Amino acid sequence: MLRLGLATGPCVLALGAPRVAVPEVPPARTIIETTIALTQRHHFLFARDLPEPVTAAWDTAKSVALAASDRVLPDGDVVYLANEMLRALGTSHTALYWRGQQTFWALRNIFSGELDSFPMPQIGAWFRAMDGRWFVTDVYAGSAAEAAGLRRGDEVVLADNAPFQPVMSLDRDSVSLWVVTAADSAPRSIDVRPTRLGVQRMMLNGAERSVRIIADGCARIGYLHLPTGTHTAFLQTLTAAAERFEREATAMVLDMRGGFGGAGPDYAALFLDRGLFTKPLVVLIDRGTRSGKEWVAHLLRESGRATLIGTRTAGAFLGGSVFPIGDRFLLSLAVLARAPDGTELEGIGVPPHIQIDRPLAHSGGADPQLEAALAHLRGVC
Repeated sequence: MLRLGLATGPCVLALGAPRVAVPEVPPARTIIETTIALTQRHHFLFARDLPEPVTAAWDTAKSVALAASDRVLPDGDVVYLANEMLRALGTSHTALYWRGQQTFWALRNIFSGELDSFPMPQIGAWFRAMDGRWFVTDVYAGSAAEAAGLRRGDEVVLADNAPFQPVMSLDRDSVSLWVVTAADSAPRSIDVRPTRLGVQRMMLNGAERSVRIIADGCARIGYLHLPTGTHTAFLQTLTAAAERFEREATAMVLDMRGGFGGAGPDYAALFLDRGLFTKPLVVLIDRGTRSGKEWVAHLLRESGRATLIGTRTAGAFLGGSVFPIGDRFLLSLAVLARAPDGTELEGIGVPPHIQIDRPLAHSGGADPQLEAALAHLRGVC
């Protein structure tokens, strides 16, 4: 992994008396130039002959980004410029992040290989920006967010009477979040006490605490939310749940929505052939089902082993790596093209057997996809 430190302070060149100050390079331009250099050195597309349309689009995008970055900009604006440029390559796993984004901390943590590295201020919830507003996409089981009554679809508008930001606003001992539950409702206050955790540890805690058996008539349906498979601890959690559900349940719902990638054939093997769980299986998928989790979904779908419910997966199936730029930015790059069993998933994804949408904004925690899965398994006794 390449680590770069960026000098952003003024540089002074000693030529004898008098000293001549060298003009400071605007940090925004430095970040864009470094992003370009790293991309052209490590992105897998540049190891082959680029198609002419991609070359032209990339050259134009570089020029636009460099021209717009020739001044001091907030980190969020630098990231926006860089990502508008990187979009010209048309691949997944290709984006710049800054430390005010949850994904910055997630990728630092995931690529370190450690569950607890790079701890992030958190309450056990994930957030998405939509039209300049912040909505809750995931509330992890057993978390401070769940205990405080935060639900998927809630809009967080303020934190201690300041605009909400999903990392910086939680970097304190306690915080009052002002939340809009329905589009026509007044904001309500939720008090939470953030802690610092590695993102994988936060998600692992949620996965472990999500394990339960749902009684539905004569059916006993095991449920596990698997947000990522980026550490062996997630496979261990899934293995333990599969063993339990084989003994105690009549069917299972494996929820692979949201989160990050990881996982792979060893996860699918728990359910194939003489795997640990042999009973009816539903897998929940959406745009958050990405990378290695898409491989699992593909294997379970193609084998006929599971019914997939939800929406098409992300189609983000390239091998990625990350490149820190100083301590404020992180560049994610696609460094490897791959296709499991010769099946192209990048840009395509895995389709569900049963298409069910799951609206986000002001949804009040409603989960029609899980409801459809339970209805599908209701008669399995």
